[in-house]
Amino acid sequence: MINTFLCLLSASPDWQMVPRLFWIAVLTAFAIFTVAVSSNRGGKPIPGRPYKEYRVEWYSKWMQHKVSDAHHWDTYYKTAIVQAHVCTKFSTQFELDILDAIHTRKLTPFQSSCCMPPEDCGFNFTSPTVWVKPESGNYTDMVDCNRWDNDPNTLCYDVQTCKAAFLQDVTTQYFISGTALFASPLKEWLAILGCGFLCGIMMCVGTLCETIIGDLRRCFGRGVASSGDDYIPIEGI
Repeated sequence: MINTFLCLLSASPDWQMVPRLFWIAVLTAFAIFTVAVSSNRGGKPIPGRPYKEYRVEWYSKWMQHKVSDAHHWDTYYKTAIVQAHVCTKFSTQFELDILDAIHTRKLTPFQSSCCMPPEDCGFNFTSPTVWVKPESGNYTDMVDCNRWDNDPNTLCYDVQTCKAAFLQDVTTQYFISGTALFASPLKEWLAILGCGFLCGIMMCVGTLCETIIGDLRRCFGRGVASSGDDYIPIEGI
């Protein structure tokens, strides 16, 4: 919107191009930054599953920082996921499924990483969002397994895999937005480069014409009439 507004203003002879060029440069830099921080994205396939696993360390450092702050995660990001009722809808949609059926579903990153515990925990399946920890299980070194709770407002929301699912969603949106943002200044740069290219061709053509006219003058020993002058015949022709 700002770019379009500046385009309209630049049509005025009193408007200088410097502010617009500055804005194009800023927009280009922001688009490149957005695409760069979202380039590391995408989960890895799980053998025998149509859905993928996601880990925080697979994303850019800038993206990892977004979920490393516990206050921001609890106050903003996790709250948004809970209020979207992602896991409530997931539980309702597949409430009649057994575990084998769940494993054949093409789940979203949020469903597979926020609504169910990590598969490494080996919990006993009761329903899509209700899992029981085995009494004989030892989870001393598995922090994410200890964070799981069947409470609908807790589930796997504090687990690293859920944070990774959030980053997957954010980076996808960032990449799409960055690509779209890059298209706006790109046309401006192409216009500038195109104008420069055409000006260069015109200068080359003008220089070539001057060279040809100079050769004609030397060849015939007389001036060649320029545009608007009376025609002067050349002797011998």
